[in-house]
Amino acid sequence: MSLGAAMTAEICTKLTRRLVLALAAFALSWGAAYAQGLTDTQKLAIDMVAAQVLSRTESPSASIAVIKDGQIAYVQAYGDAQVTPRVAAVPTMRYAIGSVSKQFTAAAVLLLAEDGKLSLDEPISRWYPAVTAADRITLRQLLSHTSGIADYWPQDYVMVPMTKAVEPETIISTYGTRPLEFQPGDRNEYSNTGYVIAGRIVEKVAEKPLFAFLQERVFTPLAMESVVNFDQKGLSHPPDATGYRRAALAPPRKSLPQGSGWGLGAFELAMTAEDLAKWDLALIDRRLLSSASYEQFFSSARLNNGRDAGYGLGLSISNAGGRRRVSHGGEVSGFMSQNTVYLNDRAAVVAFATLEAAPGASMLAAAIGQILFPPANTAGPPPIAPVALPVPPETPEAARVRALLSSLQKGAADRSLMSQNLNDYMDGDLVGDFASSLGPLGEIKTVQSLGMFRRGGMTGGNWRVTFNDRVLSLSTYMTAEGRFEQFLVAP
Repeated sequence: MSLGAAMTAEICTKLTRRLVLALAAFALSWGAAYAQGLTDTQKLAIDMVAAQVLSRTESPSASIAVIKDGQIAYVQAYGDAQVTPRVAAVPTMRYAIGSVSKQFTAAAVLLLAEDGKLSLDEPISRWYPAVTAADRITLRQLLSHTSGIADYWPQDYVMVPMTKAVEPETIISTYGTRPLEFQPGDRNEYSNTGYVIAGRIVEKVAEKPLFAFLQERVFTPLAMESVVNFDQKGLSHPPDATGYRRAALAPPRKSLPQGSGWGLGAFELAMTAEDLAKWDLALIDRRLLSSASYEQFFSSARLNNGRDAGYGLGLSISNAGGRRRVSHGGEVSGFMSQNTVYLNDRAAVVAFATLEAAPGASMLAAAIGQILFPPANTAGPPPIAPVALPVPPETPEAARVRALLSSLQKGAADRSLMSQNLNDYMDGDLVGDFASSLGPLGEIKTVQSLGMFRRGGMTGGNWRVTFNDRVLSLSTYMTAEGRFEQFLVAP
């Protein structure tokens, strides 16, 4: 059973009648303006799913917008936009959308191409000759993450240096001049640095700030009135939602504030879920760019070996169950987002949540997608129970994970295993949160690798950690020197 179907079934059996009625009453108070498109049963199922996701991930709040049959069919918010003092979330609140911003930067480049002011396939040496291999890297490769330029922010938390302001040109001169991670076009590897360069190129060509260009050519024409430059101005709490972080299983704390300049072109926007849905409607109707531009927007990049990169221009490209889908997730300073557009079905799901490095937004969007498009009944013979295999011996990397996690359980973090960034981030409060929430779990039984990958010059890893009666997930980044740059534990 899929995540969305399983979650919906579980919710329908576990939620009390009182909670269902309360959610229904709350939904009617805010969702009346969008009475068409979804049935009452679908709207109630969405509310139930949202309640379960917030409970499961312990995200303080969420906000959604749903498009069905080419119209906004439902907008809603859940939970507490601010925990203390408590402020209930409402749909008019803005959330930072993180890397969902990248598709807007890509749209700005496409608009300038339509104006005849640049070409996606010209080398970036026209604007940034000092960037490594600038004469062999194109704008298209920046936007499709196939340039090979190192990523300056692969981490899933705000490092202490990022709490201070920076000039985008400093990011470019620092990271854009490093050796390439791979030759341009050889593979797809996420790079925020590439989008900062693309954002600055838009500013140079348009002769105005990127946000001002987007305001003029995108936000105003689409009546997206809530959009603000989160990178420069942040959000106000209230009336906007507050972002949170969490150490292991402890209660959420407010996220670290992000300094200005880091997000240009990469993760600089904040808005309501309804306004992002207006953008999705324009993607579905193809009414902001030319047909040729939309074809480029929605087409996956081809690597040098001819393989499909699975990523277009600021959008992940997929065809799930025969449905043409473009999507993107985002994370920034306490906020998570997921935007999924089902192009041929004229539908979309926008989901925001307020807990960084947690799957609240992606889980919610996936579950709502299952409500919109229930999977076909493929019932067959019951699956054969897997044969229990012996647990393989721990790798040296797993042993290092165990060592640091064990020290954090005791409240005496082994800082020799951490990079400088992680040492600075792991202040006394967070170490105390690790100890108070993980110490009672007792002995670590197994540490199992779920996969390793490369990004930003580091080795990333996803892990499954078992205790006596609890299983947790853990994500890491490790530097070339063998120190942890990231160490995040989740349920």
